[in-house]
Amino acid sequence: MLNFKQLRMKNFLSVGNQFVDIDLGANTSTLIRGTNGAGKTTMLDALDYALFNKSFRKVKLGQLVNSVNKKACVVEVEFNTLGRDWLIRRGQKPSVFEIYENGKAWNQDASANDLQKKLEVEVLRTDFKTFNQVVVVGSMGHTKFMELSAGDRRGVVETMLDIEVVSSMADIMKKRLSTAKAELNEVTTEISKIGVKIQSAERSIQVTSDNNDEQLSIIDERLAELDVEQKGVTDAIECHKAKEPAPLDVSIKQKLDKLNGQHREGISKMGVLKSDAMRERQSASFYMNNEKCDRCGQDIDDDFKSGIISDCNDRIERAGKLHNECSAIVDRIKLEIDELQLAVNKHQSEYNEWSSGARNLTNDLNRINNEISNQNRAKQRLLSHQSNNNAKLYQEIEELQAEQTKQMEIRAERNETVELLTLGSTMLTDKGLKAKIIRQYLPIINGLINEYLDAMGAHYSFVLDEQFNETIKSRYRDNFSYGSFSNGESQRINMAILFMWRKLAETKNTVSSNILLLDEVLDGSLDKEGIDYLMDLFEAQGQTNIMVVSHRTDIVDNFDRIIDVNKVGNFSEYTITE
Repeated sequence: MLNFKQLRMKNFLSVGNQFVDIDLGANTSTLIRGTNGAGKTTMLDALDYALFNKSFRKVKLGQLVNSVNKKACVVEVEFNTLGRDWLIRRGQKPSVFEIYENGKAWNQDASANDLQKKLEVEVLRTDFKTFNQVVVVGSMGHTKFMELSAGDRRGVVETMLDIEVVSSMADIMKKRLSTAKAELNEVTTEISKIGVKIQSAERSIQVTSDNNDEQLSIIDERLAELDVEQKGVTDAIECHKAKEPAPLDVSIKQKLDKLNGQHREGISKMGVLKSDAMRERQSASFYMNNEKCDRCGQDIDDDFKSGIISDCNDRIERAGKLHNECSAIVDRIKLEIDELQLAVNKHQSEYNEWSSGARNLTNDLNRINNEISNQNRAKQRLLSHQSNNNAKLYQEIEELQAEQTKQMEIRAERNETVELLTLGSTMLTDKGLKAKIIRQYLPIINGLINEYLDAMGAHYSFVLDEQFNETIKSRYRDNFSYGSFSNGESQRINMAILFMWRKLAETKNTVSSNILLLDEVLDGSLDKEGIDYLMDLFEAQGQTNIMVVSHRTDIVDNFDRIIDVNKVGNFSEYTITE
C-alpha cells in the first residue's frame, strides 16, 4: 500500500520560490477551493510529476516551470510502502531526479528512463494510467475508465489485479522465444551449410569417380586391344619360329673351307711358278745381252752362254706348263667354291631374312609389352589418386557428418526449447493465464460495481465481459451503453468503478493508497441526491484521506479540512483551515 505523507513544491506552475507543504497523511477529508486559475489542481499535477514525470492535465513538462521565476522548479513527495520510507525529488532548471530509500539515495548511474521504470515496477507497482484511475481522478484532462479503449481498460485491470507481471513475463518469454527461434534458425542454417558441404564432397567423389571410370574405361579398352595384338604377335612369333631355316650342312662348310685352302695353295703355287719363270727369263736375258760376268768381269763363253740360256728356257717352259696346269686346277676349284658360296649365301640370305622377321616380331612384342606396362602404370596411378583423393573426401564427409549430427542434436534441444517457450508464450497471452485470472475476478469486479451503483441509487445492472466491453441493463432489462447515459448517470458509473478499483486494490494490496484526489468530480451533473450518496461513500472509505477540488459551496460542511487557494500577485497562496 502507498501511504503518502507529504507533498512539497516550489516554482511549479503558479507556485512561487517558497516551498508549499501539503500534508497527505492526515486521516481526514479535505476540500480544496478557490477561483479559476488560482492553482487548485496544481497539487494533482505536482503529485503526478514527482511520481511519473508527467502532468495530470497533460501540460508539457517545460511549461511546468514557474513562468515568472523560470528556474529551480522542485517537487518532493514522501511516502511509505514495502515497509520502507521513500522520498522522490524531481525538478527542472536544473534537472533533478533523486530517489531516497530510508534516507539513502539510489545509485544515479542508470539512465533516467531506467530509473523511472524501476521506480514504477519495484516501488510504486503501478503506472501513470492506472494511478490516475484509482488515486487521482479528474473531470478534465483525465480519461475515465469507461472512455478508455478495450486494450487500455485491460491494462488497468492487469495492474489492479497485479497480473501485469504476466505481461512482463510474456514480453520476456517473447524475447526469449525470438532469441530461441533465431538460435534455432542459426543451427538449422548451419546444418544446411554442412549438408551442402557434404553434397559437394560427394559430388567431388562422384565426379572424380566418373572421370576416372571414363579414363579407366579407355585404358581397359586399350589394354584389351593390346592383349589381342600381343596374342597375334606371340602367335606370329611361334609361327615364325617354325619357319626357321635349317642350319647349314657342316660338310659344305668344311668342303668350302678345304677348297678355299686349296685355292689359296694353287694361287700361291702359281705365284711361285711365275716368280721362277721370271727369274729364269732374267737370267737368260743377262746371258743373252752380256759378254762378261757381272761379278768377276770375265768373258762368258758362248757355248756356256748357250747352255745356260737353253737351260733357262727349258725351265721357263716347264714353269709355264706347270703354271697353266695349276691355273686350270685353281679355276676349277674357284668354280666349285663359287657354287658352294652361292648355296651358302642363299642360305645366309634366307636366314638373315628370317632373323629380320623374328627381330621385327620381337620388337613389336616388346613395344606392345611396354605399352601394356605403361597403360597398367597409368591405371594404377589413376586408382591410387582416386583412392587417396576419395580417402580425404570420405574423411571430410565423416567429420562433416559428425558435426551435422552434433548440430542436429543441438537443433533438437533448441527445437524443444522453442516448443516449450511457444507453449509458455501461449499460456501468457491475453487468452491464456491472464484471461483465466481475469475470468475469476470479473464476477467480483461486476459485483462491486453494482454494489456501489446501488449505494448511489443507480438501480441498473452493469456487466463487463472478458474483453471489458460493458453491458448495461435498466430495471426493466432494457439494454443501454455507457454513451447513452446522462452526465449524472455516467458520473455514478465512473464513481462506482473508482470505488470498485480502490476496494479491489485494498484487497489485492496493489495500487492501494491512503489518499484519493478528486478534481472537480463533484462539480458536474450530480444532483443533490447523488452528492449525498457520494459523501456517504467517502465516509465509508475509513482510513482514506479524501481530497476534493470543487467550486461547490453546498458541500463545505462535509469536509474536516479546507485548503483555500488564492492568487496573490503572480503566485498561488495556500491557506489551510482545520
